[in-house]
Amino acid sequence: MTITKTININCSTDKAFDFINNPANWASYAIHNVLSINKNENGDWIMQTPRGPGKLVLYPNKTLGIFDHDFIDAGEGKWSVPARVVSTPSGCHLMMTFSKPDPMPTEMFEEGMRLLEEELAVLKKILEVK
Repeated sequence: MTITKTININCSTDKAFDFINNPANWASYAIHNVLSINKNENGDWIMQTPRGPGKLVLYPNKTLGIFDHDFIDAGEGKWSVPARVVSTPSGCHLMMTFSKPDPMPTEMFEEGMRLLEEELAVLKKILEVK
């Protein structure tokens, strides 16, 4: 099962990309999935989530608006998330695609996608502050 979540945000593509591409900001909007996030001595990002610890690996390309990332979770395995932010006449459009890891029950994935919509709404509010 694969789902793409999108949202229009009334801010510049650069502002959105810079904010999202800094994992230190994720706990401010990923209110259901990220309890805390810190960079360790190896330069890796380590997250504390409601399901336990995880590791975040980023593959950004600002010129193309790409902020693909992998989240490695001890229980559910690896999530590879293609993600883009693109310019629109009124700001930018954010897209993120999620494929359900095999070990995750379908109901849990569907609930996570519902919670993600709430997180994207929080991100929109943060980025649209003038």
